[in-house]
Amino acid sequence: MTLLRVALTASHQGDPSQTLRTEITMTQKPTRKASARLLLPVVKREPEKTKITASLPQDVHADLLAYQRAYQEMNGTEISLDFIIEQVLIQHLKRDKAFQTWKTTGGRLQG
Repeated sequence: MTLLRVALTASHQGDPSQTLRTEITMTQKPTRKASARLLLPVVKREPEKTKITASLPQDVHADLLAYQRAYQEMNGTEISLDFIIEQVLIQHLKRDKAFQTWKTTGGRLQG
């Protein structure tokens, strides 16, 4: 915490009987260092899951493990690889405008 104390003394035309003394004290909370944030939300609780099996290239698996470690370090919460994969897929599917259009039209292509 930073503390700043300033005292001001002023007199009217050098007359000590008309001296004004003011003291200002200011405190400042320590500033938080801006930290990098990952795209995945902080875990509150995991909903029920449907189990699937998938095969991934080894480099993708290594990146998922690295992301899991980064998430734990940055958020102080451990998460499963299943949760990371789920969130990445959710984000991708939400951002895919063509898929969202297709989905809202009942699976019919428009063109």
